[in-house]
Amino acid sequence: MRRNSLIVFAIAVAALLAGCDTTVLQKNDASLSSLVITDSTGTTLTLSPAFSSTTISYTATASSSATSLTVKATPTYSGATVTYEGATDASTGSYTIYSDSTTINVVVTAANTTATTTGAPQQTYTVIVSSS
Repeated sequence: MRRNSLIVFAIAVAALLAGCDTTVLQKNDASLSSLVITDSTGTTLTLSPAFSSTTISYTATASSSATSLTVKATPTYSGATVTYEGATDASTGSYTIYSDSTTINVVVTAANTTATTTGAPQQTYTVIVSSS
């Protein structure tokens, strides 16, 4: 995964140096620039490992008194779309917390849905949230 990101970066730098338009590369980007989860007590959860656009699996712990989670995911390319799978309210990224664990799947779809740097139009980031 990291190798693909480095290749895309190298191509983008070469294109910029050559005076080429990099919009096509950006439209193929199905990554996130940030992923923030807040529980109903107002606490921002700490992701483990720390967020990186090239890491797609995380864990986090919510307060035992929290009843819901709100997810805010920002795509790297503003033309990409974000979908919150399994959310109570998919338009806002709201999830109900379950006693054992809650799985959050954030799907990023590139603006150009024909191909991305990883060969697929989508990238799924998964966070498993447990209660403390």
